[in-house]
Amino acid sequence: MGLGQKNDCDLTFTGIAAFDIYAALATDWNLIGWYSAVEAILGEESVVGNPLNVTPENSLTSIYRYNISTGLFEKSDHLDDWDWWPATGSESFTALEPGRGYWVWAENGCVWRHKV
Repeated sequence: MGLGQKNDCDLTFTGIAAFDIYAALATDWNLIGWYSAVEAILGEESVVGNPLNVTPENSLTSIYRYNISTGLFEKSDHLDDWDWWPATGSESFTALEPGRGYWVWAENGCVWRHKV
């Protein structure tokens, strides 16, 4: 068989299937990471659900990310029973991006269910 030829084959992968992560978040600031290969839209909870799904609901009020281009933090606020909304000057902060870290403010201790 020469290089460049295409042949059918069978591949076997072993390992553990991905599972949802439950992370306890304390009252105050928490540093979290977006553990996903795809970004999650903020502010469209009625369409795609809240990627920061916590119990009890509405425990998270703010999320910050650092913008390396501007050297500033950007903020998005959570409005109870509605969705996430970028703060003035943070209009580009509309999604959680793969591999990035975020600071979240929790009004009370809660559990975050990160769906994988």
